[in-house]
Amino acid sequence: MASLWRNGHLAKTINSLLKNPEVKTITAICNYYNNEQIKIINENIHHNSKVKLIKGNNLKGCDERFKYSKKGTARYIAVCDDDIIYPEGYLKKMIKAANKYKTIISLHGRTLKKERATNFYEHADKMYHCRKELNQDVEVDVLGAGVCLFERSILNIDNLYRLIKYPNMGDIYLSYYAKVKGLKMIVIQHPKEYVQAKPVEDGDNYIYARHRFDCQIQTDFINELFLGYE
Repeated sequence: MASLWRNGHLAKTINSLLKNPEVKTITAICNYYNNEQIKIINENIHHNSKVKLIKGNNLKGCDERFKYSKKGTARYIAVCDDDIIYPEGYLKKMIKAANKYKTIISLHGRTLKKERATNFYEHADKMYHCRKELNQDVEVDVLGAGVCLFERSILNIDNLYRLIKYPNMGDIYLSYYAKVKGLKMIVIQHPKEYVQAKPVEDGDNYIYARHRFDCQIQTDFINELFLGYE
């Protein structure tokens, strides 16, 4: 995962993941963190040896997480967000689904309307939210990367990272890369509030809030590469 400082919330996210015995390594890219902030996180995760905190420069925003994922050796890659609390059993559930479908699994995603988009964030035909109940597994066009998992062998993470030209568009780039590779994206069944999100506070810097009404790059991208409009 990649992180901006959110009053130390990263430690809560990491500690929630550590409750899943499947965790081999957690790598967190700490964009613009100072030494004192790194120290606070380390203390709050009890200097767990499974966790690597790496200072980052926010070059590709939250998508810096893909830069270091390629260096791991674990069979599965779980892409995470620093503002989410993941439940016990999360990785077991996601791995089970990944083994069933042999593709990319998420708790969040959307299908797209077939006509030309004017605003990416308002162009969902159907939206499947990670905090809302979903009673069946569904295939989507664009997934939510912060709650996704896939087997390392099905995607070249190095190629994905090089593909990313605009920061904080990991959902779209990962979905496009999967589309090119002929991989389905499946949002799996989950109960309401299965994952918990950090309450929004003053000073929080959220991608959706920044780009909801300023998303021409995202909109052009899906029009051309997902919907076939030039």
